[in-house]
Amino acid sequence: MPKRIPNRYSLIILAIYLIVRVLPIKSASELMARVLGVSSKTFLKTKNIKSNIRDVFPDMDGQSAEALTKEMVENFGRHIAEIAHIPAFRDARRGTSITVRIPEGSSLEDHGPAINVGAHVGSWELAPLVLQRIGHPVTIIYTENVNRFVNKLLSRMREQTGAQYVEKSNALRACMKALEQGPSVGLLVDQRVPSGIYVDFFGRPTKMTRFPAMLAIRFNCPIIPIEVVRLGTGQMRVDFQDPIMPDGITGKPAELELTQRMAEAIEESIKRNAGSWFCSKLRWKAADKIKADAVQRSVSPCQSDQQNILTEKAACH
Repeated sequence: MPKRIPNRYSLIILAIYLIVRVLPIKSASELMARVLGVSSKTFLKTKNIKSNIRDVFPDMDGQSAEALTKEMVENFGRHIAEIAHIPAFRDARRGTSITVRIPEGSSLEDHGPAINVGAHVGSWELAPLVLQRIGHPVTIIYTENVNRFVNKLLSRMREQTGAQYVEKSNALRACMKALEQGPSVGLLVDQRVPSGIYVDFFGRPTKMTRFPAMLAIRFNCPIIPIEVVRLGTGQMRVDFQDPIMPDGITGKPAELELTQRMAEAIEESIKRNAGSWFCSKLRWKAADKIKADAVQRSVSPCQSDQQNILTEKAACH
């Protein structure tokens, strides 16, 4: 996530938002890419981004890693500009468009409610617009920004998607109610969580929330990975991947299997869209601690991971 933004920046953030909102989408996108490119060390944890890049692409040379970091930061700037124009994307105005791509041979009408999962890829805040438009109302799980002003501003922009938003600490009851009544659920699952199930993610043991698997098993509904791909300025495409079906399996082994399959889908999404992935929160911090602890106990990391899988408690993200 971005750095904790001090309150003294609130007026600057408001001014930038008002400027970006009135600018044409192309100008707003270019402006925010430059703003974040210049001020990234102030507002973003670029050191963490570089660390994540090393973990995901261990064979990448330093120059390429720097270039990828720059591309990721600029993408985040463009994303900020785009969510300031949510009404334009919603109504296909001002040269904006969002198209949909689904796997060949499948249909979004083949099932009822679903758990839509994704990564911080492209312009992820626009995904609810498409779900609402195709007749799949959705309840989105989000994490509050630690800066109250930024959180309030984000809430105002998100309301314009037409989706229902629920903070992650209150998500369980709201999501269960949604799936019982018909709407789908959506959440991003690529960031580190304090507790969850250890899965293999980019070749390393990584905690990932079991919440989607738990809901899928309970309501016998699919987990559908999605990604928002930027085709050009103001031009987006939402890609729906093959659904991950629970197929009637239950219990902790089923949760692990579904979560691992979800992790693999998210990993592929990030690889396809590396330059538009936003990853300023250290993703493998817990994995490194597991490895160090395992070495101290003379236990192989894999054995240690399996023990954690069996003992970890779940958390909603």
